[in-house]
Amino acid sequence: MRRIVGIVTLGASVLVACSGGGGAAAPTTTTASASATTTTTTLAATTTTVAPEQAVRAAYLAYWAMVDRLAAAPAAEDAELAQRTVDPLLSFLRDEFTTSASTGLTVRLPPGPHPHRIDSVQVSSNAATVKDCYVDDRIQVDAQGNVVNNDVVTKELQATLVFSGEWRLSQLQQLTKTGGVSGCAV
Repeated sequence: MRRIVGIVTLGASVLVACSGGGGAAAPTTTTASASATTTTTTLAATTTTVAPEQAVRAAYLAYWAMVDRLAAAPAAEDAELAQRTVDPLLSFLRDEFTTSASTGLTVRLPPGPHPHRIDSVQVSSNAATVKDCYVDDRIQVDAQGNVVNNDVVTKELQATLVFSGEWRLSQLQQLTKTGGVSGCAV
């Protein structure tokens, strides 16, 4: 999946995202009689606001979880693609996964953690920019099970996300690529 990060990044801005949920218990009223007891509990609705930076981080990491899943079993029409990305990245990924599926090329993650170290999140209006550092130790395998690429490299990335009801990646650019575990990962 090394080509996924080759898209040019454009500047943009971001909008605050909110999520609802949770509730707090209200007072309980109990009425007793000789033959029956009735208990009534009312829940008061509450709203939790998530900081825009947190929402952008969550969307960015969800994107990578999706990419890792689809790289292992390429499916260009997977519904999650449109939930996590917009064009031009959406079209690029669909093309990549179509090609991978037709050639039998898949990607495996070795055991262990595969963290993305998000170095910065900048949010303004309805777009955001994320800068990330991670060690790419994915293993590309062909249809016969032969390893095509197992290079370990450290990458610095910059992603542009847009907000339209949800945060979605629109572009992803590889800023640097260094052999081994080095640079920003050390």
